[in-house]
Amino acid sequence: MRNTMNKISEAYAYLWLRRGPVALSGQITGYRIPGPRPGEEFFLANFGAPLRNVWRVLVANGSRDSGWMGNYTSAEAALETHSV
Repeated sequence: MRNTMNKISEAYAYLWLRRGPVALSGQITGYRIPGPRPGEEFFLANFGAPLRNVWRVLVANGSRDSGWMGNYTSAEAALETHSV
């Protein structure tokens, strides 16, 4: 992938840990990113939140997906490892 940091900054956050009664206010724990191929998407999620960084990636294309893969220290590392 050309620039992984730009991809993360342009990603759609879709999972958060709540901070009190305010929705979408806490730590972001999941991203959805359009893939380089038509219909492809990357889903990144922190399975260790809030105390640890255990990021995993799922690559989906239509009705097929890869299943959750890896244990990475950041969303950027997970995306960089599994993208083309």
